[in-house]
Amino acid sequence: MVRRGLLDHADSLGAAARYGGGDVQWLTAGKGIQHAEMFPLLDAQADNPVELFQIWLNLPRENKLAEPHFAMFWQRSIPRVEHVDAAGRKTQITVIAGTYENQTPPAPPPSSWAAQADHDVAIWTLRLEPGATVTLPAARTGTQRTLYFFKGSGLRIGPRTIAS
Repeated sequence: MVRRGLLDHADSLGAAARYGGGDVQWLTAGKGIQHAEMFPLLDAQADNPVELFQIWLNLPRENKLAEPHFAMFWQRSIPRVEHVDAAGRKTQITVIAGTYENQTPPAPPPSSWAAQADHDVAIWTLRLEPGATVTLPAARTGTQRTLYFFKGSGLRIGPRTIAS
């Protein structure tokens, strides 16, 4: 996921793309793919910042030798939900995988762990206004969720406060 800046991708499948500004690249390595991510120098006289997140999902055993696959989810095709709390503060939720409030993104590539509904994969990014509150839907029993806190002065999850 490239939230800011641009990346150039090229791989042994022949796929190539320049992406950024909210675009998502989904790559399933399977039985093998060579790829490169390059950071283009757009302005030789100034900074060329990139804000990039990579999330790696292990393939299920039966898909370890699946055909490799490359897909781009362009930011305009990725659903966003705006939540407004009781105090009028906003949270923007970007739905990259899974479903949130009936918003479903493009389908994950075949053979991906996320392509199997019973795996309950949800990848959402949240951008909260200062002081905003939001309640995320519960995962199914037995599903493990991980929350990555990236930027801000702190976060409260239930009664627990996490300082930055």
